[in-house]
Amino acid sequence: MTDTFQQFPLGPGVTLHVLPTEKFKTTSIYVYLHLPLRRETVTWNALLPMVLVRGTASHPTTPDLVRHLDDLY
Repeated sequence: MTDTFQQFPLGPGVTLHVLPTEKFKTTSIYVYLHLPLRRETVTWNALLPMVLVRGTASHPTTPDLVRHLDDLY
């Protein structure tokens, strides 16, 4: 496999890694946070994944969003 990641610095301590490919017709984005465990932020850090929602205002659930995306093709 000759595919290699492209790296784009976005800010201090933030780097975007992109693996270009023609294998798929959708793009996946993953965010990994490496945060120190602190008493002041531990609750926020634990709740963050639970409040992130998959969808938009016009397509509030994942199935709604998937149906809309399927209609685009």
